[in-house]
Amino acid sequence: MSSITQQTLILVAEDRNSEYRLLELAFAEGYPQITLQRVHNGVELMAYLSQCGASTAIQQVSRPDMILLDVNMPSKNGLEALAEIKANPHWRGIPVIMMTTCSRPSTVQEAYDLGASAYIVKPLSFDELERAVKTFAEYWFGIVRLPSGEATLSVEN
Repeated sequence: MSSITQQTLILVAEDRNSEYRLLELAFAEGYPQITLQRVHNGVELMAYLSQCGASTAIQQVSRPDMILLDVNMPSKNGLEALAEIKANPHWRGIPVIMMTTCSRPSTVQEAYDLGASAYIVKPLSFDELERAVKTFAEYWFGIVRLPSGEATLSVEN
């Protein structure tokens, strides 16, 4: 069993409600310390990032510890958003994980060329998604040392 010892914020850019809900359920199963914040497309993602650290009338906009980014979204796709993130000195240190149904080798290569930290093809079943989330969380929050806003994962046997 794994447990995150500090609150972690993952910003998820996903346009499909059903896919976001499954991701939310998979994280909720074993990682209550991970908060998912959703935006629906690349335009909303960039607007969120531009407000990081600012207080609105409703809430404080927190810098995410990580971004999960779909490739195929309306308004601004994931690759366009990734290019903007990595070009901005304030955001380029945030790990960006592409999580998409697109498995074309040229798209995978383009994502890495633009600075993606990882590229995950979305699993087909919920059980596979849960296993992927477990592996993902243990790797990114247990093994990898993240820049500012890092989270710690302790693994108990």
